[in-house]
Amino acid sequence: MNKVSDSDIEYGDDTKYYYNGQLYTGVIIEYGDSGDVLSECEVNEGLMHGRWINYYPGGGTRLIDVYKHGYHTESTEYDRNGTISSKWSINDEDEPWFNMVKRRLGEIDDS
Repeated sequence: MNKVSDSDIEYGDDTKYYYNGQLYTGVIIEYGDSGDVLSECEVNEGLMHGRWINYYPGGGTRLIDVYKHGYHTESTEYDRNGTISSKWSINDEDEPWFNMVKRRLGEIDDS
């Protein structure tokens, strides 16, 4: 999978991620001033799709968010010891969220 620094990515007016003028598919890496990795974000065809992992300065996972077709569907936050401090997710019962995803994928036609 492609990995690119966030400094090489453009965020378009259409709220999608671009690399060299093309919709990006791969991982966007955010680096801190010291060169440490601060976050990694999976993107598919310009939309966040997959995991977005944020790290504490100096290492250790702070937050893992999950996105589907650009929509935030799950989040797990960790304390510095690696213990889950909070968690939420959208399940199949959350129909409004899944309808939005289906609209984005063209599975629902509102016309």
